[in-house]
Amino acid sequence: MKFRFFGLIWLIALSWNGKSRAQKVELLKEEALRAIKYLNQLRQNPADFSDSLGVNLKDASAAVALSVDPVLTQVAEERAIDMARRNYFSHTTPEGKTVNSILCAKGYPIPKDLCQFKTINNFESICAGSNNGIECINFLVKDEGLDPPGHRIHLLGMNEFYRQHRKVGAALAFCPNSDYEYYFVIITAP
Repeated sequence: MKFRFFGLIWLIALSWNGKSRAQKVELLKEEALRAIKYLNQLRQNPADFSDSLGVNLKDASAAVALSVDPVLTQVAEERAIDMARRNYFSHTTPEGKTVNSILCAKGYPIPKDLCQFKTINNFESICAGSNNGIECINFLVKDEGLDPPGHRIHLLGMNEFYRQHRKVGAALAFCPNSDYEYYFVIITAP
């Protein structure tokens, strides 16, 4: 079996009757990079975005720009593809893995005490249903109905743990035969 990599990634998935069928998943890499660029602009002066987002960010301090990391990007892409291909939306895979355990398995240098928490997520924010990475960042930063606003705290570096994050990876995957069609993953880490 051959795979083609012309902007599309072809994956094999099992259908309900157990027969294999081609399940097309496309990575929208440019859209993921646009989202990272936008997030870095938002991190530089969050208060400037309060009005456009409709959320008070005046108490959010400026945070350093995040640099793109190849390992975090690979993990974000794998996570987005997996959710799209297997049609689920969760910080936890169907096998019970989270980004903490995935990063540890990849050898990414996160604090070792966080590797012991296999079912906890300290590094990932996710969004589904939008083909626009900037829209996903806005949705996550708004964090409507969440108290505390964990995605906002994560992405804007609003506590001591997240202020230490300097690296980022993001991915947006598209699968037309899935519930949400679009799956966005952004991971930050020290």
